[in-house]
Formats: sequence, C-alpha cells, structure tokens
Amino acid sequence: MLKTSYTLFFIFAYSLVAYAQDTHSAVKISGSLTNDQNKPVDYASVSLLRVPDSTFVKGTLSNESGLYFFENVKPGNYLVKATSVGYSKDLSKPFYVADVAYTIIVPELRMHKGSSSLQTVMRYG
Repeated sequence: MLKTSYTLFFIFAYSLVAYAQDTHSAVKISGSLTNDQNKPVDYASVSLLRVPDSTFVKGTLSNESGLYFFENVKPGNYLVKATSVGYSKDLSKPFYVADVAYTIIVPELRMHKGSSSLQTVMRYG
C-alpha cells in the first residue's frame, strides 16, 4: 500500500512539474500583411527572428487574409520579417515577449512592390 502511495505521489508531482514548465510557452504572436492598395498579401513567408542577431526562430506563411500566427513562443526579444515574390521585404519593430500567457499583436506590415520578382526559371531534366 505504501509503495502504491509513493508511486501515485511521484506521478502527480511529475505532472505538476511538467505543467509548470509548459505554462510560459503559451505566448502567441499574430499580425497581418497588406500591400500598397491596402489588400492582404497572402502566402507570404513570415519569419520570427531573435533580436539582436536576427537568428531564425520560427517560420510560417500568411493565410488568404494576410494573417500570420506563431504559437508557443518563449520569452525574449524578437522581430518579424515578411517576404514575398514581387514585394520588398518588411520588418517589424523589435518587441519583447514576457514569461506570461498572452497574445502579442504585431502592428500591420505594409509590403511595397519591389524588385524581388523571379527573373529566370531554369528547368533541368
């Protein structure tokens, strides 16, 4: 009986420790991409970068409405970079993610027509 009680206690304690370690990762980052005509930029590549060295942390694509999301972001300083064919890249201002569960909404990124379109497509085979 005592052995069973100890086993149940350790399973319960382990569960609490695992839950406590995961609570800080409930931070969600969201934002939107628009073009010069204030229309959504869909399927753009969006990167979450660590500040100050611009280390890649996570990546995603914007949806049909130009919205993007990053989930389970750890505390630290970050910025968002957006790129898409036919547009110049855009960067958000740096922001801080604290060790608390909440959502950060990055101000809208406005992507301008640029020279980043494909010039040549090579086909081999």
